[in-house]
Amino acid sequence: MASIRKRTLSSGASSYTVSWRDPDAGQRSRTFQDADKAQELKDFLDANGNSFTLATKSKKRKDSKAPTVHEVVARHLDELGGVKAGTLLSYRGQLQAHFTDNDFARTPVDQLTTLDVQTWHDNLDRAPKTKKNLQALLSAALKREAARSGGAITRNVAEGVRGPKSTRKTRTPMFLTQAEETAVLEAIENPDSRFFVEFMLQTGMRIGESSAHKADHHEIVQFPVRQADGSIEIEERVQVIVLEAFERHAGKGVGTPLGAPKTRKGTRSITLSKKFGERYLRYIAKKRPGQFVFTRTGTDLPISSVWFYDNIWNPAVDPLVESGALRRRATAHDLRHTHVSKLIARGATIKAIQDRVGHEDFSTTANTYGHLENTADMIAADSLDL
Repeated sequence: MASIRKRTLSSGASSYTVSWRDPDAGQRSRTFQDADKAQELKDFLDANGNSFTLATKSKKRKDSKAPTVHEVVARHLDELGGVKAGTLLSYRGQLQAHFTDNDFARTPVDQLTTLDVQTWHDNLDRAPKTKKNLQALLSAALKREAARSGGAITRNVAEGVRGPKSTRKTRTPMFLTQAEETAVLEAIENPDSRFFVEFMLQTGMRIGESSAHKADHHEIVQFPVRQADGSIEIEERVQVIVLEAFERHAGKGVGTPLGAPKTRKGTRSITLSKKFGERYLRYIAKKRPGQFVFTRTGTDLPISSVWFYDNIWNPAVDPLVESGALRRRATAHDLRHTHVSKLIARGATIKAIQDRVGHEDFSTTANTYGHLENTADMIAADSLDL
């Protein structure tokens, strides 16, 4: 701990010398004519391990009149417009989890440095995508504050900050084998619930898109098909149309809002196979236009993600994992991955798959499924040896 030594000068006035052993600079001292200032330095040194650097930083933070990181991010969210309720709820969850009640959150923004942001980013124990999203939220908030008339800062110190790649592993997609797919379907006792899962397997639609699917969201399309003798015949196929999707839960009193699909390309038509198309038409025959095709058992309520996992997926999948019938625990999104793997195995191109599953960016499709296309090409090449 630091100490204070009082001395009486020849003029009769007093001086106050603060002495301490700095962990970086060794024995240090500072003399003040004001006892309160000497006591203040001692208190800051005691609170910061006798480090003058940390004590100075702490004092600047205390004296700052600028809003804290928490306050700037919170104000940014309050002023944010054009954001869906579910997205804003997610942002507020990030505010609570990462920009509240910690030393970084309490830092006045005029004392925040690029090094502070880099250190914070590097120490985040989150998946790379989550870290990127948190950095983007902080950067947007600081940018807004810098642009504000009379704002506390003039530049965004978070702009361009990129920490080292996280070593935290993200979940890899699971592609169900035919045996695993059959096991999952057989484990679902309710026929309506089973058809809902089959629908996701056959279309590759996300769970929010599938649960929002309505009875009039389809059409019969005619395709010209060249026959073996060279003639053209018209074949009809059912196309389901993705027009809406349930978004993430937006909080109490708001519920799970129904909106547009996840991406601009999410609005799309998906052709069903001939056999499944026939089954689909029989299934929706008793549904009214505008009515949800898939609902919770015994009700007209749409299937939410939480209800699906609690009542359909988990009761079917958990025993399969325990028995070894599934290699590991699959998710509903793995039905989408499995759908794509089947398309690739049958020769579909990555571009065709992008359009079918509604990826906005071609690279998203290629990065997720490109290795499967390579495998399909190898199998096709080997078939030439037969």
